[in-house]
Amino acid sequence: MACIAGLVSGAYDTSVKIPPDQIATVERYDDLKVERIVLDNSHMLVFHPDGPLEDKRAHQALALVIDGAMLGKALWADLNDTPNG
Repeated sequence: MACIAGLVSGAYDTSVKIPPDQIATVERYDDLKVERIVLDNSHMLVFHPDGPLEDKRAHQALALVIDGAMLGKALWADLNDTPNG
């Protein structure tokens, strides 16, 4: 990954959005430090109320089948904070 190469070479002093599967690589270097910061952003699921999604129950059913814990583990190696609601 280019951002890690830049950190290791000294071309960059800082980098953001290091993928979770690359954090261990960065941590192997004694002169690099990983800091985790919670950002105020969120991912939302938006339904267009057309066709089959006109029925509110369809929205509710889709929202219920999304496994947020599994997504957090698969995408962010459980390093994310997921708010309730």
